[in-house]
Amino acid sequence: MALAIFDLDNTLLGGDSDHAWGEFLVQRGIVDRTVYAEANDRFYREYQNGTLDIHAYLAFALEPLTRFTRAELNTLHDDFMRSMITPMRLAKADALLAEHRARGYF
Repeated sequence: MALAIFDLDNTLLGGDSDHAWGEFLVQRGIVDRTVYAEANDRFYREYQNGTLDIHAYLAFALEPLTRFTRAELNTLHDDFMRSMITPMRLAKADALLAEHRARGYF
């Protein structure tokens, strides 16, 4: 069996899914708009510059998840995928996935 692994951001999606998650949390009022949005943007710039402290970012990004039950997290996930990720999906993603399926990678 063959396996294809893709980087989502700017391969299958036209944008950064991690940054979009922070924007989603802000839009839904789950986190403080000013504080969280600024930190989310700062971490994204650090990522782009190759200076991201992954441990600091993960502490930041995962903390809001600790406030919810598994069922609530599932609902948030579904909403995030529908409202943020689906619109970011690139047209070329379907062709790329179809090509790999045809090769038996899935």
